[in-house]
Amino acid sequence: MRASRVNVLICSALLISALGCAFGQHMKSGDEAFGQGRYQVALTEYEAALAAKPESKEAADKARATKEKLVGEGAAVARKKLSEGDEAAAVAATATCLSLLPESEVVKTLAHQVSEAVQTRAAAAEREGRYAEGLALYEVAVAQLAPERPTLEPKAAAHRAAWASSLRTRAAEAEKAGLKAEALLAYGQIARLTADSAAATRRNALRGEVLAKAGFVVQLSGSKQEPGFASVLAALKGNARPPGLRIAGPDEKVEKVGATARVLVSRPLFDTTRSTRNATATYQSGTQKVDNPLYKQRQDKVGEEEHRLGEAEREVSRCEDYVQQYQGEVDREEKKPNVTTGADQNLYNAKSNLRSARERVGEARSQLQQARDALRSESQFRDEPVYSEHNYTITTHVLRGKARLEGAIELSDKRPKIDLAQGLETESHDDEHAAQPIAHLACDPLELASEQTLSQELYKQALQRVEKGVSESFAGFRRALLEQSKTAAPAGRLNLLVTYALTDPHEVDPAALVQLQSLSGVPDAIGLLTGP
Repeated sequence: MRASRVNVLICSALLISALGCAFGQHMKSGDEAFGQGRYQVALTEYEAALAAKPESKEAADKARATKEKLVGEGAAVARKKLSEGDEAAAVAATATCLSLLPESEVVKTLAHQVSEAVQTRAAAAEREGRYAEGLALYEVAVAQLAPERPTLEPKAAAHRAAWASSLRTRAAEAEKAGLKAEALLAYGQIARLTADSAAATRRNALRGEVLAKAGFVVQLSGSKQEPGFASVLAALKGNARPPGLRIAGPDEKVEKVGATARVLVSRPLFDTTRSTRNATATYQSGTQKVDNPLYKQRQDKVGEEEHRLGEAEREVSRCEDYVQQYQGEVDREEKKPNVTTGADQNLYNAKSNLRSARERVGEARSQLQQARDALRSESQFRDEPVYSEHNYTITTHVLRGKARLEGAIELSDKRPKIDLAQGLETESHDDEHAAQPIAHLACDPLELASEQTLSQELYKQALQRVEKGVSESFAGFRRALLEQSKTAAPAGRLNLLVTYALTDPHEVDPAALVQLQSLSGVPDAIGLLTGP
């Protein structure tokens, strides 16, 4: 327990030391940055020093002084932007000052000055009918100038109400003049600005009326009794389309037809061909005895161990000879008490070598026995599979279907017709062969697509061609609207642009969007036209 307390104290001391080092480094870096006028960097360093040592009055004072420097720079930027007439940029600069010193009287005064400039600019925009500009300024200021919100929010609400009132007048006048597209935009903006459900209802109704009057209808001409035509018609009517494009069947009554598509898909004709080819299957037909290479390896191992044993036994014989030789020399020497001669030493060494040699003989005999046991456990021969080849016949069946699409799209605005004629072809193929028991091959049955399936594929090809022609005719219709808008009077131009955008909101020329916003005076016109 005492050791654990010591460890805790050591760790605490190390942590305090590390924090102290970090504090000093951050303070030094902050001072350097402050001296160079890099106040944002200096503030970051001083705040890091405070995080390491929260009780430091020096770090707190320096952080405060740095914030005051940044506020001074931000205030200068805000006033410069005000002098340039860029109130939105002034708001952004003031918001930065507020984030640094929200309680500063200097900053609050600056926020009040910027707020008054915003109100003046927005009021001027309201008088000149530029409501979107004024509201955008109010919204930016309300979001970023917290001390001024009690003053700004009522002004912004009054501005919205004035814009909505102006739009109601504009919508009524536009409807009276038959400019439904312009009225649609006005009601859409009213619904966005207020919770006026009546405006939203009228917007939706006008949207339907504009599309009903200006939408592009392609009416198909053909016999619904013919399977090909019926399939193409059903698919065309079921596919998703832009709001301004509608497909009508031959028996539907349509007030205004933009294009008539004559479609005739001939009855499919089919023919089947067959071809054969030889195939080979390799299979195991039996086994045969072959030499076992492992048996030969173990034979060789036995020979190696026998050789080692022979060498060891010969070494024993040599050592025995040396022992006998040195024993004779010792016997011939005159014995002296407590004296060891060279002959005695030679005899001692010879006996030691003999013992080692006999031990090696024992080890060699053991290794030889293991090798012989391993040889006896291994078979001299092993079974090896024998493979044979079996020849058989595969039959390939090919079912081909052909048809032809005839027709054209006639356009009511006198544009050149779009030819739909196209040959239609498809096929299905599959292999089959009987079971081959000798080669263990299962039967591969014929699984060829049906004539009905191929017919549907042919009809799908016809649909793709007709669909492409319909898209071409609709795109040409919308291009014509765009071209007309370039030479029309402002009121008519706005209606043409709204119709153009409404018929396919996902495919709108960027230049048309700019014109639409400029003429209508409302942002995000596409959102107004398509939103709920």
